[in-house]
Amino acid sequence: MDNNLTTVTAESDIAARTPDIIAAEIRTLTGSVLSGILEIGRRFTEAKKLLPHGDFGNWVRGETGYSMSTANNFMRLYSEYGADQGSLFGTSANSQTIGNLSYSKALALLEVPAEEREDFAQEVGAEGLSVRELKAAIREREEQLTEAQNTAEGYRLKLELEQSERADDAREAEARVAKAEEKLNAMIERAYTTTKILDSKNSKILELQAQLEALQNAPREVAVETVIDEEAIKAAAQKAREAAEKELKAKIAKAEKERDKAVKDKNEAERKLEAATLEKDSAEDTAKKAQEIANQQLADLRKKLALADSPEKVSFKFWFAQGQECVNKMLECVENMAGSGKSEDAKKLAQALTTFLEAASDAVKELMGREKDGT
Repeated sequence: MDNNLTTVTAESDIAARTPDIIAAEIRTLTGSVLSGILEIGRRFTEAKKLLPHGDFGNWVRGETGYSMSTANNFMRLYSEYGADQGSLFGTSANSQTIGNLSYSKALALLEVPAEEREDFAQEVGAEGLSVRELKAAIREREEQLTEAQNTAEGYRLKLELEQSERADDAREAEARVAKAEEKLNAMIERAYTTTKILDSKNSKILELQAQLEALQNAPREVAVETVIDEEAIKAAAQKAREAAEKELKAKIAKAEKERDKAVKDKNEAERKLEAATLEKDSAEDTAKKAQEIANQQLADLRKKLALADSPEKVSFKFWFAQGQECVNKMLECVENMAGSGKSEDAKKLAQALTTFLEAASDAVKELMGREKDGT
């Protein structure tokens, strides 16, 4: 039956249309092909708007002979695939590829996003597949997408964890460097202080030695107010000189002892200063290397995440698996033909497959050549 004969032909007729007229039209249409299903779906949609709320279900079951679930499916198919061309031409599928599909296949394809639906149907050859095979292809596509999403999410979570851990490591490294710098500064101050102390001790020793030398070189005469006898004067002078020399020598010995301790302290301070310098350099070097490793790890994770989030990569992975299966099927055909004794025919098929694969390889090389040349 020609579906277009029952289509509204003038805008003035729209106001006169009733649920009874629409039901009669639905009963004359066939739901065996998608074009008829879309016409029925359009009329179900029209009637639902005309009928009072809550009456549509009873009207569908009582007036059209369809179940409510089927009516809902027809309206959904019309909503997804219908392309109204005006009252003269009625409703057609908005995709020629999908327009050739059966009701069950068109319904199954609703699981694929609208913007990808037609390309997917063409790529898998939906028209030549059984409903079961088409559903299997859709499930495989969903599994591929889920796997890709899970992989991407895993990389994303790992990246966040790595970033957090690297931030903690960086803070710890900075703290170690700061502590090493603080220790180094303390050792520098210690070395400076011990050097000043040593210089002071050396100066004191020189001063005392000069005093001792001056005493030893001083004249032997001692001025006294009352001279009793010359021998007593000499004895008193000698005693005073010896006492002064003894005191100076004791002071020099003490100063030399203090100087030796200052030398020891200075050497120890310089040793600790060198160790602190090495410790600081080591802390900075460790922090730098750790940061370089962290940056590389984060860059690798970002790269993996970018690839995992790429729809092209997901699509390629799906079609690569499909291509592998097709090639294996063709090889199986060649093997079966050769096994049945048709060696010449098997060679022809093998040559055709080889030519196909070589052409695919040449196409890839040409594409990558254009990409390299920027054309």
